[in-house]
Amino acid sequence: MSYLYFFSLVSTIFLVQTTSLHHLAIYGIQPDLVLVLTIYFSFKSKGDKGIIIGALLGLLQDLLSSGILGLNFFTKGFIAFLVGNLRDNIAIGNIITQVIIIFSSALFEGFLVIVLFKIFFPQEYILKIFSGFVLYRAVYCSVIGIPLMALFDKLEIKWLRREGLI
Repeated sequence: MSYLYFFSLVSTIFLVQTTSLHHLAIYGIQPDLVLVLTIYFSFKSKGDKGIIIGALLGLLQDLLSSGILGLNFFTKGFIAFLVGNLRDNIAIGNIITQVIIIFSSALFEGFLVIVLFKIFFPQEYILKIFSGFVLYRAVYCSVIGIPLMALFDKLEIKWLRREGLI
């Protein structure tokens, strides 16, 4: 994968995630495009590269948001670790497998955030509200994630052809 393609894709996803994705919110729930990108890179990367990319994407998401610094770094890195370990044992080109991976990753990330909030902020009432959104966000990420991953693949092939690498 070309570094220029990588940085172009990451920049575009973060631009959309931070500026215009709120227009696609359904009842305040937005898909996490950075999570989908983390899963995509975990599928495509060899060795531990996916974990590093996932953690760095999470850190970048932390720096660009007003949330708790380190939360996305940890969750995206952990999701990348899990997906990277599954990568060799599943059919990653299968759409059903991709839906299951995206859905379960979004669900797991949501519950991981709830657990971390419960540990560090035990009195926060927001947990009751947030826990209701986890399932809907996981479904939304799956619905948006499948066409996005197909688009990422098409863009990568087009980029590699343009560069004369395939």
